[in-house]
Amino acid sequence: MALISLAGTGGFQDASGAPLAFGTLKVQLKDDLLISSSQICSGRESSFNLDANGNVVSGSLWETATYTFRAYSAQGLLVWSMD
Repeated sequence: MALISLAGTGGFQDASGAPLAFGTLKVQLKDDLLISSSQICSGRESSFNLDANGNVVSGSLWETATYTFRAYSAQGLLVWSMD
């Protein structure tokens, strides 16, 4: 199972259409994964910082896994989510 880079992706915006500058993208694994001989349990959450344009600064996810995504403003307010 390969990793997909998230760096430079996103372009997240707030309700007014402004970039979600310096916010956070939180990603939660929906199903258990078995990678080589290691198991990763569902529910694990990872956080990725967003830059001034609302893009992910750096990070990667497993390509065949399913996730819940939530984007938060720099103040910690939920702005967007997707299951």
